[in-house]
Amino acid sequence: MTDLLNPYIAGAPVVAADMFFGRSDIFEWVERSLMGKYVDHILVIHGQRRVGKTSILKQLPNHLPERYIQVFFDLQGRTTSSLGRFLWWLSREVSRALLSSHAVEIPIPERTEFEANPELLFTRYLPEVQSALDGRVLLLTFDEFDTLTDPGVAETLALPLIQTLRRMMELEGLSFIYSIGSSGQKLENMQAR
Repeated sequence: MTDLLNPYIAGAPVVAADMFFGRSDIFEWVERSLMGKYVDHILVIHGQRRVGKTSILKQLPNHLPERYIQVFFDLQGRTTSSLGRFLWWLSREVSRALLSSHAVEIPIPERTEFEANPELLFTRYLPEVQSALDGRVLLLTFDEFDTLTDPGVAETLALPLIQTLRRMMELEGLSFIYSIGSSGQKLENMQAR
């Protein structure tokens, strides 16, 4: 009899598809849960540190239908930014994903333009993205979303960003998955805020 080695590792997220094992139940849940009858749902993945939340997010493109274009955002270290700078970064990552996955080029306003007028996201950038999607869905995945609860972040970025994301959730062609570390209690605290 051959000894089977445990394929699971703690540490850096697993990016390579051939190094990722199991968790098919989670991918089935994500796919089933994203598609609502009338509108796509917003999902939250939460759990203790080192259980594989980031690896799950990184593996989504290998397990979801091709109509989903995933854009991965790691909020770790990004929460000291202004809203305008954050929206410029978000737009840059969306444009990169569209270019690399579907050769669709969407021009990005300059960072200084976003800093002067964050509304550019809704008035100029996102309308161009939506018209380029052609029936596809942009799946925005935010890892370490709970870093927005860190002291000093609430006023500078968290509150305006959450208001912006709330507006984005109403737009057609966009879906969202948020990853929150720690326990369900932290999730309840975030909902209360």
